[in-house]
Amino acid sequence: MPVEPNGHLLWVAPAVHGGATDRDRSSGGEALVDFSVNSNPYGPSPAALDAVRYVDITRYPDPDATALREAIGMKERVSADAVLPGNGSLEMMFLAAHAYLAAGDKALVFGPTFGEYARAAMVAGAEVVEATASPAGGYQFDGHAMNTALGTLAPRVAFICNPNNPTGRYVPAEALRALAARHPQTLFVIDEAYLPFVDRGESCVRPELLANVVVLRSMTKDGAMPGLRLGYALARPGLLDPLRTAQPTWSVNALAQAAGVATLRDTGHWARSIMAIHDAKRYLVGALHDLGCVLLPSDANYFLWQVRGARGWRQALLTRGCLVRDCSSFGMRGYLRVSVRTSPECERLVEAVRWVQAQAGLEHEQR
Repeated sequence: MPVEPNGHLLWVAPAVHGGATDRDRSSGGEALVDFSVNSNPYGPSPAALDAVRYVDITRYPDPDATALREAIGMKERVSADAVLPGNGSLEMMFLAAHAYLAAGDKALVFGPTFGEYARAAMVAGAEVVEATASPAGGYQFDGHAMNTALGTLAPRVAFICNPNNPTGRYVPAEALRALAARHPQTLFVIDEAYLPFVDRGESCVRPELLANVVVLRSMTKDGAMPGLRLGYALARPGLLDPLRTAQPTWSVNALAQAAGVATLRDTGHWARSIMAIHDAKRYLVGALHDLGCVLLPSDANYFLWQVRGARGWRQALLTRGCLVRDCSSFGMRGYLRVSVRTSPECERLVEAVRWVQAQAGLEHEQR
């Protein structure tokens, strides 16, 4: 008789992500510009690139990532004991699910959102319930509906992305902190991967860490290091201890640790990057509006664009060397997600949209 896996794993589908595939590059050409990923288009800090050149890869990395935890703690104004670095914020989601969910538990996800929250919960054996925002309200976070769902379901864990992916909508930190305070028996996992891109966005970390909140951060987005896989969790030490127990030793490799410390110290690179990103977003949103495109409000470095025939638009823009994200995988048919790139790249996308509009067979929603 063959050895069988845990039965619930047979029903867990892989999550869909952005990023150019080999097929996309073949269609879009060597000069393809990837608007389907939401990372810093100005690349990693030069200090980070320099730091990894001097890492001795013949030695094991520090299993406690001490220097990195201290650097993160200084940035976030928390103790190093309140910091847990990981192999991207994605590992933190799975560790939180592994540490706090079991078969029969309920996990609440506020959607439409990043597919890995539900996947992490399902891998842990939990039942996932999604509280879905209304398209009529522009997919804005509904605090009343979320409060009702939390009270009715009494989930063990609630996952909230802030600002949300793919909508880009930001919820003030005090609203989420108040929600967590009203439901002390639920662990709130609040993913702030894109918070650095929000103008005057506040973190749920401040003014203090709450007893039932774990905040996730990603250094692959603002730090532009997706290939190194680096993120971290912030929470009271007692909340983080189970995640530390579940985390494999040497989860954060030596290159990622060195690059992370260097990135945190080089504040000038990020300051220049975010100013340029805000300028490029203003241009891109304004230019697309002028072309009659229907764009949903967004507080992040990406936004939703409502179209007729998202798959056709994606393919047509790809032939012009611009890759955007079809949001069908989020359950949002008729929407594209567009990330803000450099100003010259945004100008190229505008020209590509203008070209597609001139062709027969594709229409977009008019204002």
